[in-house]
Amino acid sequence: CKIAWIKNERPELFRKTSKFISVKEYIFQRLFGKYIVDVGIASASGLFDIYNLCWHKEALEFAGIDESKLSQVVVATHFETALIESIKSELNLKHSIPFVTGGNDGCLANLGCGALNKDEAALTVGTSGAVRVTIPKPLPAALQGLFRYMLTNELYVTGGPINNGGIALQWFAENFLNIAIGSSEDFNQIMQLASKAPAGSNGLLFLPYLLGERAPVWDE
Repeated sequence: CKIAWIKNERPELFRKTSKFISVKEYIFQRLFGKYIVDVGIASASGLFDIYNLCWHKEALEFAGIDESKLSQVVVATHFETALIESIKSELNLKHSIPFVTGGNDGCLANLGCGALNKDEAALTVGTSGAVRVTIPKPLPAALQGLFRYMLTNELYVTGGPINNGGIALQWFAENFLNIAIGSSEDFNQIMQLASKAPAGSNGLLFLPYLLGERAPVWDE
């Protein structure tokens, strides 16, 4: 969608663009002189067919590009060792060190905490948040508002993100307590207040749609 926006709103810039890449791809290109992208980042782009392991024809048509504008997709365990000589010299590296492409943050969160089967979920909450489950390679199906990314050819990560995680706490502090959270002391004061509320909060239900919402409603 971002590429399509550039095509429609900044056509001159679109015509001059050689590659559409992520920051990670840019760094790899500067280090090794080649355009590569791991399956995790590719499958989060909206341009990759995670079932047939290729760039998705209809998505490319929508964006107005072809495969030449994108990087070569590699597996998460792919690594490069042939650093550009000037970079190797600048870093004073005597030996070839493998730089592993890895994956995207969500997939690697599940890998890192060992949530690698359908009966375990990884929950991450910061300003926003997400819950993810690792599943075997699925059949193509409607996602019902969830995402589905590749970790490996055999393991996929599915789940949903929320726009309003810790930001909801900040909103409450500023609007009800007149506290701008700027330190650990501010945070602890709010947590101590929250600890006085009974479990279930006497039936109070808060829908934290402060900044729109992603899964499963996708309503900005």
